[in-house]
Amino acid sequence: MSANITAKAAAGVLTLLFATLGSGPIASAAAQSTPGSDTAVVAMYEEPTSLNPILGPQMDFATMVDLTMFPNLFGVQPDGKLTPDLAAVVPTVQNGGISKDGLTYTFHLRPHVEWSDGQPFTAQDVLKTYELLVDPHVNALTTAGFNQVSKADVLDPQTIRFTLKRPYAPFLTTCWSAVQMGIIPAHVFDKVASTDVNKAPFNYAPSAALGPYMFESWKHGAAITVVANPHYYGKQPKLKKIVFQIMPDQNTILSSIQAGSVNLYTFVPIQQVSTLSSNPAVKLHFYEQSAWEWGQLNFKDPVLQDKRVREALEYGIDRQAIVDHVWQGKATPTADSQIPMYWSFDAAIKPYPYDPKKAGALLDAAGWKMGPGGVRVKDGKQLVLTYSTTAGNPWREETEQIIQQQLGQVGVKIDIHNYPANIFFGNILFHGQFQIAEYEATGGPDPDLRIYRADSCNAIPPHGSNYGSWCDKRIDPLLQQEEAATDRSERKAIFNKISAIEHEEMPSLFYYSPKGILATSHLEGFSPNGYVQPTWDVTDWFIGK
Repeated sequence: MSANITAKAAAGVLTLLFATLGSGPIASAAAQSTPGSDTAVVAMYEEPTSLNPILGPQMDFATMVDLTMFPNLFGVQPDGKLTPDLAAVVPTVQNGGISKDGLTYTFHLRPHVEWSDGQPFTAQDVLKTYELLVDPHVNALTTAGFNQVSKADVLDPQTIRFTLKRPYAPFLTTCWSAVQMGIIPAHVFDKVASTDVNKAPFNYAPSAALGPYMFESWKHGAAITVVANPHYYGKQPKLKKIVFQIMPDQNTILSSIQAGSVNLYTFVPIQQVSTLSSNPAVKLHFYEQSAWEWGQLNFKDPVLQDKRVREALEYGIDRQAIVDHVWQGKATPTADSQIPMYWSFDAAIKPYPYDPKKAGALLDAAGWKMGPGGVRVKDGKQLVLTYSTTAGNPWREETEQIIQQQLGQVGVKIDIHNYPANIFFGNILFHGQFQIAEYEATGGPDPDLRIYRADSCNAIPPHGSNYGSWCDKRIDPLLQQEEAATDRSERKAIFNKISAIEHEEMPSLFYYSPKGILATSHLEGFSPNGYVQPTWDVTDWFIGK
């Protein structure tokens, strides 16, 4: 098997593991939660492809599970501030953790921390996490920031120092916070060749965890269960067990949370809000989140390489109609990857207005003339674009139907082909097997992370999540400039330049930034966080009566 394992191959490994371990822990059934019990049930309508926190592609539901088992050095609060987690203190220039020239970061790790298998947590674990993320054989979630390290030195079991090639302002947030992956165990992966990391058994049944919970079982298509980790360094969670129940049909989740058999429902479709709000046992949570919905364009496709075609698609889509009709006003149309929640947001850059006439003129200029049946033709070929997203999401299905109708009016035929989430993220996106791919992009409190993932020439898979393979030679130098700047106003000015390039070149069709919507039933101690997954405060959860 090649180092860059394909999603199909990964699925084969997963199937083999399930078949081999069918009588073991991976096949145990999901528990049901009742008020006052010690178990919470979290509904997931997409099944993860892996539980290894350093592997891509990124899936929100995988991160949600991972966050209970694999903390990072720093947590992220709802206001975006970092707090110590596996690190004993957040390094600063003032406390000596960051050198004055911004090139050296020294991390002092929390003492007396153990993995769930009893092995000590040390700087070697941090080092191994870094080494695998930059290893070319590993399908890393991201290399952003890690690729700026020139040297990593373990000073003692509780201290590690990173020396950077150049100043990198978001190093703490991008590389070592809960926004990203967590730390993996060196005592496990020291025994795994880097060429085998992508298919390691740990990815599907983690044998060691540092978080408040540890892996118990994964029943394919049914549930992933984690149980309280008795070796956890912090306060013990109030719940003994969390069952992440895989329920592809969101109508089933709707019925289950109303009946009280599901305690947390994330990414609630706006279409279900009115039903849920009428149930006194269900609490709805609306919150600002660092996320936006877009249609990523594949720049390997000759049709989409023509800027006039991309611009025509922008003018041919009525974003406000989507926000009003699909999201009932609980979203904001976007013009680029800088959303209003970010301090780098540039209000002067506006979304493309809906202008079908201009869209048609651009397509005419590109040589696509209106043909029989209202579909444009060039050199005997119809203008047909495949549009893909995750199957079973009501708001995305409505969005793509609206876009199909709107673009059809200007002579662009949209063929819709949706896929289960693990196939969409693991194969369709990662291997560039799409023309237009709709999904939600997320980021942390520092805007550099999401821009790097989406725009950097160095983040094209397998080295990151620039799935559209857009590579504008102006972007990476600008990213380097803002990463080296310490003054936020200076960084914002550079981000504005990047936004202007995005708006001009249209690497994606930017749609909207939605409100986060969660629903809870009998789940107490829970609070949403717009920067990280909902399991960020899982030790506080309990089931109310």
